[in-house]
Amino acid sequence: MFHNEISDYKLMYCYFRFCAKLNRTLASDLIFRSSVRWFTFRMDMIAVVSVTLTGLVVVLLRDDVTAAQSGLALSCIFAVSSPVLVEMLLVGELLC
Repeated sequence: MFHNEISDYKLMYCYFRFCAKLNRTLASDLIFRSSVRWFTFRMDMIAVVSVTLTGLVVVLLRDDVTAAQSGLALSCIFAVSSPVLVEMLLVGELLC
């Protein structure tokens, strides 16, 4: 009987230590996932603003800029902004 009480206390102590470590691990994981989501959201907003501004400049300068230059500007801004978002989504998925 005495041996069981000691092992019960030892088991409870180990269980509480495990829960404390588990909570710290989950907290760091939550912070990491939240920061990745926030960074992805900000990069998405920057990409939307840059594409919108490029499109606006192309429309406003339609008399001075050829269609080829307009298409090149829009395709370049899409090419620059899209891979960053895809990379961040992949990082979030791979580290799950």
